[in-house]
Amino acid sequence: MPNQDNWKLYYEKTSGKPPRETLTRALDRLKNEEIVGKAFDIGSGTCNDVKYLLEQGWKVVAVDNEPEAQAYFVQEFSGKPSASFQLASFERIKWEAVELVHAGFALAFCPKEHFQQVMQNIKAAIKKNGRFAGNFFGTAHTWNDLHLVTTAEVKELFKDFELEYFEESKLTRKSTFDEEIFHHNISIVAKKL
Repeated sequence: MPNQDNWKLYYEKTSGKPPRETLTRALDRLKNEEIVGKAFDIGSGTCNDVKYLLEQGWKVVAVDNEPEAQAYFVQEFSGKPSASFQLASFERIKWEAVELVHAGFALAFCPKEHFQQVMQNIKAAIKKNGRFAGNFFGTAHTWNDLHLVTTAEVKELFKDFELEYFEESKLTRKSTFDEEIFHHNISIVAKKL
């Protein structure tokens, strides 16, 4: 599991990967509605998803709590007016109204005492007809010291949204760190009504 000692290894192993499926699904839906605007990418890491968003014509606010992630951002996007970076923990993000919030698997790392408020902030930032695209770790996930959620909790969080994509998967496979773990993932795309 990523921690202070191995975020660098995680970034090395994930740099250059294609965008997450939840992000591409959300962008396809937004494109069909001719919506292009501004997005937050929470837990931007090596900025793979930031790059994809920019290529699709979006303005992006990348957010991560790790200085190593900021270094990736500066190296790739320094001087680009359509991209900015916030070095911030979840509860300290400076929100603004956007058409999309993307949170790969980052929200599992949100401290439990801040999770509900962070989710309220995310939902409030999304404009009408905008999207949330993201992934959560379910309660059966091996990394049980993170913030894990049930399917019912995710559906309750987005009860005022239309769930356009919802997938729950449970399987054993290697993690990015080559350890065999049980993955319990909940992936969603939700439209703000």
